[in-house]
Amino acid sequence: MTIELSKLGERFEDWRGHIQNLLEQPCGGVSVIFTKAGATRSSHFHRHDHHYLWVMSGSMRYVEMPVDLLDAEPGRRRTSQRRILAGEMVFTGPMLAHTTYFDEDTWLVSMSKNARSHVEHEADLVRCEPLRWVDE
Repeated sequence: MTIELSKLGERFEDWRGHIQNLLEQPCGGVSVIFTKAGATRSSHFHRHDHHYLWVMSGSMRYVEMPVDLLDAEPGRRRTSQRRILAGEMVFTGPMLAHTTYFDEDTWLVSMSKNARSHVEHEADLVRCEPLRWVDE
């Protein structure tokens, strides 16, 4: 399994600057997330929801694995990992455990299928142990 970057929407540019569409489909919630260098986030999966993570500035190390492998023997627990840089976006589908690591202060935008009130988000979320980043 390889983590692919998600395609950004159309970009419009003129003498004033540009407008970059991030997502050109319906979504239920948009969040701006700031994470300090050295922090780890996520370490969970969503039963039904999915989201796109667009890195505005900074970068993150992103690791994912299908949830059916969480209880597998260590030799069978195959993760995929990728560094996501500023301006890049990654998709996280349902039933994919994921962990994000931040080596620098990072701003990102999360765009989800479902509404992201705290109660709705927590009802769909299952926490798990952090997935390990393997230095390349």
